[in-house]
Amino acid sequence: MACGFLLLMELVPKRYQTWVGTALMVTEGASQIIWTIYFVTISKNAFFFVYFTVGLNVIAAVGAFYIVESPRYLYGMEKFDQCRTVLNTIARRNNI
Repeated sequence: MACGFLLLMELVPKRYQTWVGTALMVTEGASQIIWTIYFVTISKNAFFFVYFTVGLNVIAAVGAFYIVESPRYLYGMEKFDQCRTVLNTIARRNNI
């Protein structure tokens, strides 16, 4: 969760980072509240949540093939050629 959060924060423009980070944290907390309400009042059966999370994991696994390494990380590690390639990929995907 932490690695995904940090990668997302690096990919989001600076002016939206606060809003996106806040939305993710609120959503995570809300999901725990929803799970608690579901298990206390509706059903003790967790299979619906298991199926839902398996579906999300499949989407994440497919999406992982399209996510590039963080340019900030590559620049900080002084991997300038890879950083240049990643920035070109990002620019091409953004039609720039």
